[in-house]
Amino acid sequence: SGLLLLISFAVHNLPMGITLGASQEKEFTISLLQTLLFHSIPEGIILFTPLIMAGINVFLGFLITLIISSPVLLGVYIGGVLGFNHQYFSAFLISITIGIILMVTVSEILYPALLKSSPLKIITFTLIGFGIIGLYIKLF
Repeated sequence: SGLLLLISFAVHNLPMGITLGASQEKEFTISLLQTLLFHSIPEGIILFTPLIMAGINVFLGFLITLIISSPVLLGVYIGGVLGFNHQYFSAFLISITIGIILMVTVSEILYPALLKSSPLKIITFTLIGFGIIGLYIKLF
């Protein structure tokens, strides 16, 4: 499960980096950077939990996280060099990024949580998470 999460997060980071590197609009770039910053917190928690449960020490966990995050840098370079500054292409790449994480979240996190906990508790916490995201989008 942890290995699948690591690989999927690495693949997920590449199109986001391409979108970020290709963007020439300041407002979009700032919004995308804020999104990357805020989504990195739960992503880090999701990555570190199975690693720590597997007995990996914290230093190695940070190193693995650094390696998993490196496709963002590669994507920024690719997007900047190739200049894919097109609205539909950016939307396509962001859709791929979100789709990858959605499928991994449902199959590797929510479904196993439903099997080990009460469905009411999982649905409640999921809705609270969606509410926080919605509140953030509305306020900022």
